Amino acid sequence: MPSLREFIDRAISEYGAEKREPGEPLVGPRGQAKATYLIRQINGDDPKFAVIPDMKDEEILVPDTLRSLCKQLGIPLEDFGLILG
Repeated sequence: MPSLREFIDRAISEYGAEKREPGEPLVGPRGQAKATYLIRQINGDDPKFAVIPDMKDEEILVPDTLRSLCKQLGIPLEDFGLILG
């Protein structure tokens, strides 16, 4: 399983995703935070996007989180070693 940083780097370099942050911070139970997300345009279709989980860059993604990010961004699960059973 990749770390969060490895997933983001591959999504950007191999799949053309862009990392974005909205201008206004959100206010939650831990104070202000920015909801960073990835957005990916595929063949002129509506863009696909996924909010980046609130975790450290070096943390390893669990299979369910990785599966969700791939599905939201239209990235083949097989490219990250995930096979639907």
